[in-house]
Amino acid sequence: MSILDSGSALNTAAAATILNKSNVDPSLRVGAIAIAATTRGVLGLALPLILARNAQSAAAAGGSAAAGGEASGAAAGSGPAPAPAPALTEVPNLAKANKELKPLEAASAILELNGLVAVPTLTYSDSGKDLIVGQDPHHGHFVAPGSGVRVYVSAGIAPVEVVADDDGDEDDVLASKIDAAKKEIEDNFKMQLDANTDRMTTALNSINETLKKIQNQSKAA
Repeated sequence: MSILDSGSALNTAAAATILNKSNVDPSLRVGAIAIAATTRGVLGLALPLILARNAQSAAAAGGSAAAGGEASGAAAGSGPAPAPAPALTEVPNLAKANKELKPLEAASAILELNGLVAVPTLTYSDSGKDLIVGQDPHHGHFVAPGSGVRVYVSAGIAPVEVVADDDGDEDDVLASKIDAAKKEIEDNFKMQLDANTDRMTTALNSINETLKKIQNQSKAA
């Protein structure tokens, strides 16, 4: 083997090693090895070395970009976490406030202890006046802290409404109803009395007729 052939073989082997370790594109690798084989001395390795350096630079740039993306992602995720939603509060049973002297004040205190606000509402009820007769929401429901709870307080039995006449005089309406009732009673009594009178008159007439017959018979005898 000549020195030229020996140099070409060394350049070929060296170029192949350099390019394989540098992950140079295969299409470029074959051409660079061919040039190294046909060019004597160190000059034959110039192209493989340039390609290898470019490949390493590109790999380094790609790694830096990936690292930068991870860092920016980490920075974006390092902001303040969203505040957790407030815990809900269970609505207490306000019926037990009726055991106290002032039920509404007791119910308001119970709600305040649970972080809620009483909203009193009067309503007519058969229950005793000032007693708690209902609530909304009902006990056992869950609401946000600071929510209002409607507390229904008895105002006693609802008053009876008297319908007034066109003039708005309630006394006249009541007097008229009393007069109508009296007249109805008197009319019924008169009807019964007239009926009884008729029956009594008929009975008397019958008795008189019977007495006359007896007298006539006596005279004839």
